[in-house]
Amino acid sequence: MTITKNSPTPVIRRIDASEGPEAILRILREDGCVIIRDVLPLEVIQRLNQEVEPQLEKGGGQRDDDLIKEGHGVKTRYLNSLTIHSKSFRDEILNQPLIHGICEGTFREESGDYWLTTATIIEIGPGEKAQPVHRDSVGTFPMFKRMGVNAPEAMLNFFVALNEFKDENGATRAIPGSHKWPDFTVPGHLDQTVPAEMQPGDVFVFTGKLLHAGGCNSTKDSYRRGLSVTFQAAYLTPAEAPYNIPREIIDSMTPLAQKMVAWRSVDPLTPFGLWRVGFNELGAEMGLKSNQPLK
Repeated sequence: MTITKNSPTPVIRRIDASEGPEAILRILREDGCVIIRDVLPLEVIQRLNQEVEPQLEKGGGQRDDDLIKEGHGVKTRYLNSLTIHSKSFRDEILNQPLIHGICEGTFREESGDYWLTTATIIEIGPGEKAQPVHRDSVGTFPMFKRMGVNAPEAMLNFFVALNEFKDENGATRAIPGSHKWPDFTVPGHLDQTVPAEMQPGDVFVFTGKLLHAGGCNSTKDSYRRGLSVTFQAAYLTPAEAPYNIPREIIDSMTPLAQKMVAWRSVDPLTPFGLWRVGFNELGAEMGLKSNQPLK
């Protein structure tokens, strides 16, 4: 059943990271979203912010395209290629045990394997309007609109708060339960959403089926900075091509992190796996090393 203006206001539930993946997954399956408190230590958040700041200061992430501006905004800064720009992202985020526990519980049985589709710093500036309400899986892979609620779970977005997320500075907004709406052609509206207010180090995780949007930043001088890290079923092509990553950076990463950025093969529920050289594992064919110090 869809939420109407006369329905009770939905609530985004919260849970401590210490409760573990199974407790988190129960809420995620029921509501389509959950805020996880204290996933990342503040020192990791501080390092990550320091590492990305020089690139964010250069601006970027915008295109002179009206359709892109409608979805991305005009007062919001974006940064991709985080594997290059941030050691904390490579080491801490791509190997974070709780994140992988949630992904394993979501993708392993139904899809066999998973990897990163994209990771993006999103910093909403003062005066930015709210995004259109949307579903990530539908926006990225249109077939999921027709498949609707019965589609396999294709995507999970882990939205990491890099500073305080407040309603007034553009906290991500969502419609809990909208991942179960019977008709995915029915649009959601901003007045049906509630804000995911968080502290730095908290994570708002939500399924690709959930209706959500970046919020309006009504402040005069407050920026809302978050890190959107989206994993998807490994039979789907990643949105972010990883081949600008220098080989020495790849060799400094763990095998798990290498696989997440598509430098190793994946094993969905297919006879021979995917992303291979002939029938051979990609990393082995390339002679990849791991955990090598950068020169």
